[in-house]
Amino acid sequence: MPEEKMIREFDIIIIGAGLAGLVATPYVARSVRSCIIIDKLGPGGQVVITDIIQNYPGFQKISGYGLAHELIDQVKAYDVPIEIKEVQRIVNKGE
Repeated sequence: MPEEKMIREFDIIIIGAGLAGLVATPYVARSVRSCIIIDKLGPGGQVVITDIIQNYPGFQKISGYGLAHELIDQVKAYDVPIEIKEVQRIVNKGE
């Protein structure tokens, strides 16, 4: 028997769980819109391999790994799902 696909609808789909996607998510969630983050490798992006980040807003000095986890915790506080999948295509339905 073929596996059934579960179809869920979201107002906003954030593609990429790097810094930009993780920072955007709380703003979307606070605007009372349903959203999901999709990333093929998982949250954090390239920043997780950065040793030290200086003067990022809110932090004088923090590791990239530490910053990523602070942002992931913030996303989790809004109950936004993060799916680890590769986006294969985007279809514009005109709205």
